[in-house]
Amino acid sequence: IFGFRLHERLGVWAFWLWITGFLLAFIPLYALGLMGMTRRLYQVDPVYAPMLMVAAVGAFVIAVAIFTQVLQVVVSVKKRRSLTTNEDPWNGRTLEWATATPVPEYNFAAIPHVHGRDAWWMHKQGHPLFGAKETHVAMPRNSSIGILCSVSSFVLGFALIWHIWWLAAAAFVFIICIFVVRSFAHTIERTVAIV
Repeated sequence: IFGFRLHERLGVWAFWLWITGFLLAFIPLYALGLMGMTRRLYQVDPVYAPMLMVAAVGAFVIAVAIFTQVLQVVVSVKKRRSLTTNEDPWNGRTLEWATATPVPEYNFAAIPHVHGRDAWWMHKQGHPLFGAKETHVAMPRNSSIGILCSVSSFVLGFALIWHIWWLAAAAFVFIICIFVVRSFAHTIERTVAIV
């Protein structure tokens, strides 16, 4: 998304720490549940103590995994110049790898002609995928209508649940007004020049 990959070694460490920590933390708890231990105890039976200690170690390993993932993001942002990637870093087969990175606000400058599941791979093998490249792309104009509609719908639902009839009526009228205003909008698109 941002034009660089995450630090791979730290990602591998985070993955294995998560898997190991999860297994260490939860397998003993599943076994303890099968042995009859309840969920909330005010006093721990000494029979359960060793497995609870293993689960605590697993929770610590999960905490280290979370720290490793945060460290991965921080290191990747700091070293983003060396981690910058081309458009297809993993030599992908499907069309999502055909877009540039960082991703432009439009998907494709020309509509691709797809003739199978692995269209991008076929294009890399020499089969044409794109027609003539466009010089301008029509994009929807930015609007706050969606946010206003979702917030007022939330207010409407809240008011209906709690029987606040005056608020429900006001939110419903506001939603109708939003739709009426949107229906009279004439300039809902803008043109983006492709460089």
